[in-house]
Amino acid sequence: MNVKLILKPLLLAGLLVAASAQAAVTVKFVKSEGFADIGRWSGRPDETLKLIEEHLVAQASKFVSGSQDLVIEVTDINLAGEEEPVGRRMDNLRVMRQITIPTMDLTYKLSEGGKVVKEGKSHVADMSYMERFNRYSPGDQLRFEKRMLDNWFKDEFGKTVTAAR
Repeated sequence: MNVKLILKPLLLAGLLVAASAQAAVTVKFVKSEGFADIGRWSGRPDETLKLIEEHLVAQASKFVSGSQDLVIEVTDINLAGEEEPVGRRMDNLRVMRQITIPTMDLTYKLSEGGKVVKEGKSHVADMSYMERFNRYSPGDQLRFEKRMLDNWFKDEFGKTVTAAR
């Protein structure tokens, strides 16, 4: 008996079940060219938006059940710190200070079976971003924003998921 012939369909069926159980998460950036700070001067705004989108989707999948859909519209981003010209070549370096906190404005709509379960508008900020433990690597360019979003998801959707499951 050929084990590959049996395992291949089982693996495919498992992947299909896992995919169907995954929540649909959509992230939209509304007028991103007007965002307060997405790393414009360092030349990576598109990469920054992609990384934020990936993180939002990953966090949402932890809190939203497979039968639910979540749409997040990000209307403004201000990364932690500020880009400042440094050195002879005036290269931009992100400098962190207590007053340059990360913030994000967003709206969201959580629905299940076509009915809105929860929706809202949030101004997410981390005023003590430099003082608390951060599990993300110091080399992660968005470590402060990721921790801020992790806490927002926990606060905003932690109870919703418990009630839904």
